[in-house]
Amino acid sequence: MSLRPPAVSGMLGAMTEEMDKEKLVAQLIGVLMDRGIALADGGKTEAAIADFTEVLTHDPDFVHAYFFRAMMHSRLGELDLAIADYDRLLQLDPDDAGAYIQRGVAFARKGEQDTAIADYDRAIRLNPDDSYAYFNRGAARNDKGEIALAIEDYTKVIRLDPDNLFVHGFRGNAYYRQRNYALAIADHSEAIRRRPDKAQAYLDRGAAYHDNGETDRALEDFDRAIAMDPDSADAYARRGISRFRKKETALAIEDYTRAIELEPNVANAYINRGTAFTGTGDIDLAIADYTRAIELNPNEARPYLNRGIAYHGRKELNLAVADFDRVILLEPGNAAGYVNRGEAYFDGNEVDLAICDYTEALRLDPNNAKAYGNRGYAYTRKAEFASAIADCSRAIELEPKGANAYANRGFARYNLEELDGAVEDYTRAIELNPDFAWAYTSRAFAFYNLRELDRAIADYTRAIQLNPAFAAWAYSGRGVALAGKGELDLAVADYSKAIALDPDFETAYFNRGSAYLDRGEPDPAIADFSRAIELKPDYALAYNGRGAARLRKGETDLAAEDCSEAIRLDPDFAWAYFHRGAACLGRGKTDHAVADFEIALLLDPMHVCAMGQLEGRSVAGSPGL
Repeated sequence: MSLRPPAVSGMLGAMTEEMDKEKLVAQLIGVLMDRGIALADGGKTEAAIADFTEVLTHDPDFVHAYFFRAMMHSRLGELDLAIADYDRLLQLDPDDAGAYIQRGVAFARKGEQDTAIADYDRAIRLNPDDSYAYFNRGAARNDKGEIALAIEDYTKVIRLDPDNLFVHGFRGNAYYRQRNYALAIADHSEAIRRRPDKAQAYLDRGAAYHDNGETDRALEDFDRAIAMDPDSADAYARRGISRFRKKETALAIEDYTRAIELEPNVANAYINRGTAFTGTGDIDLAIADYTRAIELNPNEARPYLNRGIAYHGRKELNLAVADFDRVILLEPGNAAGYVNRGEAYFDGNEVDLAICDYTEALRLDPNNAKAYGNRGYAYTRKAEFASAIADCSRAIELEPKGANAYANRGFARYNLEELDGAVEDYTRAIELNPDFAWAYTSRAFAFYNLRELDRAIADYTRAIQLNPAFAAWAYSGRGVALAGKGELDLAVADYSKAIALDPDFETAYFNRGSAYLDRGEPDPAIADFSRAIELKPDYALAYNGRGAARLRKGETDLAAEDCSEAIRLDPDFAWAYFHRGAACLGRGKTDHAVADFEIALLLDPMHVCAMGQLEGRSVAGSPGL
């Protein structure tokens, strides 16, 4: 017979049964957790989640199951589910620093860096020596652009965990973003020392060497990275950039092409190859690459900007403007869009629109030397030379080595008849850019007007040697200087060379006609003046020249007609009045002749030929061409 009361015996039996059940559940949870972790380690993420979920059906407060399930959700990119699990875990255990760190990682992957940093801060308060928390906070701060704070965190990691294999690379990249290339190189060198088998460290150090101006060292690192990882598109792309800087354009194109073969959908490689093709003059290939980059990333401004520049180079100004419009739409604060559109407007003779764009560029970037220089040159087109000088001077202050600004200011000074100042500016432009053909041509104009004809001839000769694009103008200008020295045969030869280079160059025909006339050959002179008029129907100088040549032949009626047309086109043209007066004398119309001579003298009080006629004597002299 039992000594225990029946009620007590039943209660103990129930307790024993319950204890056995809890023990079984605990054993089951242990098995499920072990299997879930093993499945996770084997990459069977979804199966692992199922086991951790099963654990939580048996024990909804089992924090480790939340932690591991959150890790698996994060692995699958199911960040909201991961965060929900970390939330529940932290409700159960508010002092779990690891959970704060991992939740911070999930928030960071969602782009919620501020929330991530708040979690890392909490983890650091709980465990001030947790290097992993500092490491991740550094990464979040780096992503926010808080580079100095990121470097502080990475430095703390190095103090807490001197053997960390990754942190030097991360801090090196942060220094790189600060443009502190020396420290970046030092960190990446340490990363290489610790992990010499990692191509990425060589890539990162190579980028720092490149931007530090150490191109050869950069190439060595990129070569090493490619040897370690021959399928790294990034390595080929970066090496291409360094090769392009060294003017190894063909090799750069090879690298960009290989990068594209490896990763055909990366826009940057097409943009960079397009730039290289532009350098080789293969504009069609460049435009094709920029177009492909736009197809891959239609919301990036850079390929539109580059393609617009290429279209501008091909004189397809409407297409260029359309691309620059797109740049401005995508990046309204990008001054380069306005500067380049302004250049296209200027070349399309829409000078006011160009000035508006340069002005807007300066509002966005008040220290944009190119915008000042371009606007200054645009003002010269409007004959606003004082404004031009002010803008070019500001461009020079901002960029003292900018040859174009000196040349443009020289042009403005030339037009204000500040010839010595113009020569000074052109000379400085040539010192900065010894191959600047336009500056030589422009300085030659100034030397000519200073009557320094030999120096003018020397500058025109140098321009001809430097740039065939300026050769026609330079031959014509040199011809004028030679004619000024009385070397008419050499002058005619130069004008003929100019015409051979540019058969539609009306000024060269006019100049050659003038030389023929000075040589006493009115017939070829008339032919050249007539051709100049065909090319430029409002060419008052050419009508006057032809009138003078016809006058020389005694064709007074035709001469009077030509001079009258010159006067219609330019009512202040003193020589046209003089030649018409001379034609009137030849036709016996003395009163008309006197009236024309008087007008010529009124327009030019030093017109000695008109004076001579009015004083009753014929004065031989230049036809005023």
